[in-house]
Amino acid sequence: CKSDKPMKESCSSSAQASPSAPAPVKEKSGYKQKYTGVLCDVPCSGDGTTRKTKSIWNTWSIPHAMSLHRLQRKILHRSLELLRPGGIVVYSTCSLNPLENEAVVASVIHDVGGLDAMEIVPRP
Repeated sequence: CKSDKPMKESCSSSAQASPSAPAPVKEKSGYKQKYTGVLCDVPCSGDGTTRKTKSIWNTWSIPHAMSLHRLQRKILHRSLELLRPGGIVVYSTCSLNPLENEAVVASVIHDVGGLDAMEIVPRP
């Protein structure tokens, strides 16, 4: 993503607000989104960091990991609302749990119209 201006703003953990990102402005041809790129570093169970942070095993639980799925989906949906057409979203967790990764991305892709509604760009 290239831009003349630095891109740095953050959303609250509920992904319902960001400090200076007003709701998209309605234009004749639709909505004007704000960003060319959005990084979603979402809250997660952290099970991917257990090797370096052994204390995670003391608090990790299946119900907690499963409870994050809805919030993660909400954040990813919000990032798409803020994204300009042709923009790039990066979704990131420190979890190895497919419910927090592949399932979130797949369900949001389905919600927005499937693969016909977007382009999936492989990692370089």
